[in-house]
Amino acid sequence: MKILAAGLPAALISQRITAGPSQDSYFLITDNPRSAVAAMLSTSAIDRATVRIDTRAIAPAAQDLTIIRNGRVVDPGRTANLDPRLKQLVVDLRSRRSPGTALVSVEPRAESSSSHVVFEYDGRIVDTVRRDRAFENITVRGAQGDTVFSLSDGQLTVVRSSCRHELCMRSGAVRSGRIICAPNRVVATLGHSGSALDAITG
Repeated sequence: MKILAAGLPAALISQRITAGPSQDSYFLITDNPRSAVAAMLSTSAIDRATVRIDTRAIAPAAQDLTIIRNGRVVDPGRTANLDPRLKQLVVDLRSRRSPGTALVSVEPRAESSSSHVVFEYDGRIVDTVRRDRAFENITVRGAQGDTVFSLSDGQLTVVRSSCRHELCMRSGAVRSGRIICAPNRVVATLGHSGSALDAITG
């Protein structure tokens, strides 16, 4: 078992990106991906040319929007400087009674490929592991308890989480992109370094 609790040595990080609005990542749980993405792209916060959009089916879950800003999980319902149309989308999603069956990620296009998986808690990098290695239990301590990951064949999966809805577990295996556990404020970034680290050395 690998427990991630300490910060990375400074020598491993050559430069941290200062993320602006275009560096935000958005994760929607929705029953209508096309409409939700269209609503997001109509806002001034997102430039379609600079993001990649992925959609995948998930087990039914409450509809919502989560933002990752500078490695931190942000509740858009409590963010003051958010485009009003995004705030309205959040209100609309959270008021729907039907469950969402799609997870849509809207993330900055990767600038480079990374050979590491980066784990963050509340915006602070707690550790990295090489993605070409296999780990059965990678435990990241979060705000409400542990989020446990498995890494195998270059794919990352959440195998256990202390959060109530376990949406991070329902997201399935990821080969590139992010897995987030919003209640625990844990973010795992796999396969691209443009949105998390400019470079990793060593």
